[in-house]
Amino acid sequence: MIDLLPTGLPAFKANLHTHSTFSDGALTPGELKAFYLSQGISVVAFTDHEMLHNHSELTEPGVFTALTGYELGFNDVLRLDKHGLPIVHLNLLARRPDLLTHVNFRPEWCWASSRAHREAARSNGIVRGRFADAATLNATIADAREVGFLVTLNHPAWSLIPESLLTALTGLWGFEIYNTSAHINGGSNDCGQLYDTALRTQPHLCCIAADDTHLKAPCGHPRCDRGRGWVTFFAPDIEYASVITALEQAHFYASNGPEITSLRIDGTFLRVTCSPVRSIYLRSSDRRVSSVLASPSGPLITEAALRIKNAMTGPLRLILTDEQGRQAWTNPIPWPYPAAAEPLPA
Repeated sequence: MIDLLPTGLPAFKANLHTHSTFSDGALTPGELKAFYLSQGISVVAFTDHEMLHNHSELTEPGVFTALTGYELGFNDVLRLDKHGLPIVHLNLLARRPDLLTHVNFRPEWCWASSRAHREAARSNGIVRGRFADAATLNATIADAREVGFLVTLNHPAWSLIPESLLTALTGLWGFEIYNTSAHINGGSNDCGQLYDTALRTQPHLCCIAADDTHLKAPCGHPRCDRGRGWVTFFAPDIEYASVITALEQAHFYASNGPEITSLRIDGTFLRVTCSPVRSIYLRSSDRRVSSVLASPSGPLITEAALRIKNAMTGPLRLILTDEQGRQAWTNPIPWPYPAAAEPLPA
């Protein structure tokens, strides 16, 4: 039996895509901290547009951790989206809180920041341009990784990213399969097919659910874009380094509702325990699926063993859906599973 999620470690929730009053968000970083703590989310990445800001003053050991990051725009920062071209947004998540070196930076692209912030910004000195073509994007991703960032592709369905560009990208760490803001305000959040497409060329691409918080609507309002998409990660604590390690090692899953409490490979079965759900689908890279479905009049599913069929090829991934239509998504699982893989830490 191989555990795909760590056992014996506590679970924490993180929102990895957040906008504050430092760009086009409606709430201050402090207000966002208070909200997310009220929702049981103890880690928040502040990813305002085009500029890095260190919000370490918000971090409280054992209570809340502020992650450093920012969002880069391609095509739209040049206003090319006005001509019908797709846009690309990348989230850059810093491996350490004091990493404030920008990549592919020009002050005039920082449309949401003050002149003082723009003039004080540090960069790696390499300007790649902001056209949303594969060469520019891949060079920027490589620069970001070298500087010390984890790079995520944001809201690909809302961005109208074509398959030809999606499969040409390299070096990404994460892929937003769910984006609250795109779901609420754009109605364009069907990213499952795009994720399967991206996995053809990047089979280890992690799966992210995030809020992309912008609005001030109160909790419970239909347009509240906070606390409705997160990753649940397993780590000894929420120290900055512990969070980054859990993310880098893919010790997490993405969700906007269901919880996954265990995930194991048992021979040719994938065993999962979870909060009550209506369906569980095991997808492979070749359209073959296994599934467990609750009867309309029967009990919901809290554990299941899904057969990994002989013809299935990796990567594999699970999709769990509850009665409200909310979902949880696992990171990709290589198959056949590497024989030399070390067991996850207890």
